[in-house]
Amino acid sequence: MKNRIIIFLFMFLILGIDNVSADYPDCHAELDGFSTKMAVGEEFIYNVGTMGAASNGYINGIHYVIEYDNSKLEVVSINDRVAAAYNGWEVSAVNDTSTGLRVNKIVLDATTTDKSKMYHSISVEKFVKIAYIKFRVKNTEETSTNIELIGDGSYHRAYIENDEDFDFKCNGTDNTVVNIYKKNTDTSLSSLNVNQGELDPKFNPQTASYEVTVDNEVNVIQIDGTCSGTNCSIDGIGLKELKVGENRYTISVKSENGNEKTYAVSVTRREKDEAYLTKLSIGDYDLLPDFNSNFNNYVVNVPYEVKKLDLKYMSNDDENNIVEVLGNKDFKVGQNEVIITVKNKEKDIESNYNLLVIKADKVEEVKKSFFDFKTIAIIILSLISIVEALVIIFKVRRRR
Repeated sequence: MKNRIIIFLFMFLILGIDNVSADYPDCHAELDGFSTKMAVGEEFIYNVGTMGAASNGYINGIHYVIEYDNSKLEVVSINDRVAAAYNGWEVSAVNDTSTGLRVNKIVLDATTTDKSKMYHSISVEKFVKIAYIKFRVKNTEETSTNIELIGDGSYHRAYIENDEDFDFKCNGTDNTVVNIYKKNTDTSLSSLNVNQGELDPKFNPQTASYEVTVDNEVNVIQIDGTCSGTNCSIDGIGLKELKVGENRYTISVKSENGNEKTYAVSVTRREKDEAYLTKLSIGDYDLLPDFNSNFNNYVVNVPYEVKKLDLKYMSNDDENNIVEVLGNKDFKVGQNEVIITVKNKEKDIESNYNLLVIKADKVEEVKKSFFDFKTIAIIILSLISIVEALVIIFKVRRRR
């Protein structure tokens, strides 16, 4: 055994570290999946093991000292709380929480007596997982933390041909960096649109419910949307088949941290035999509420000077529809009714739109202004008469 150690040392001096490292097992640890980006609250696996083994040796045990920052990480389990073996090895571990204000130390040992499960002649490039620690990221404002496999005192135990023990020491510290971030919580949509009809009301991320009306000829609709947050997901968009009448669809947005929000879109496909307006405007005045083909009653406020409305409209079938307007002239002060009727020339179908036009009363304002002027004039004349009377009284007294 001593002769073999001397040979190893001689090879180390002559060939150098790089050439000899393949003949020595290196201490090694790495994150499962090789991703170093971990979210607050997320659990991840820290694998420990070895890279490389002597060509004539079997690795039958490891002893590691691992340090981590307990203000950023907590241990969830070590080899399923040391209740089971990993790769057929028996594992024991001690998590020493008294090593410092922020640093915890885990002393981990993994062994096997089954030679068929020992690792033999492993190339230096290959990592063999022997044990693991499952960590959870604490709720911290920090953006990174380190897990260190300390080289001092850490070693592999190996059998060399004649089954004699030989310890290979780690050459330094294996440092694993964990980048920490907080998962995005945004569950809102940044856009929502349809390729047929129009959303009512117009899209707003804070508005969760919408209506759309399409012609009978439209039997499919494409609903598209994008979510606002990073790493969010959206479900419920795409091409939808439409039945006649109301069709309800739900769009679900899931944020990166798992929060969910739903948006509702109700699409009404019209009956085939319908005659209706698709557009209606009245010049400089507003319809209350805004025009919608499904709404039949509206209110319009106009000033005193207006005698009729400047109506502009379109129907769903301008070729076969006739639009008639009644009551759109000689508005009186107060309430006036305008009725717009859409009739289909080929079929006995029609629909009505009722406009309640409220005209302001300017005449009353003029009368009021006149009466106010008359009152002021009377007051002024009265004051003049009083002054003249006082002057006369004053002159009479002076004569006496």
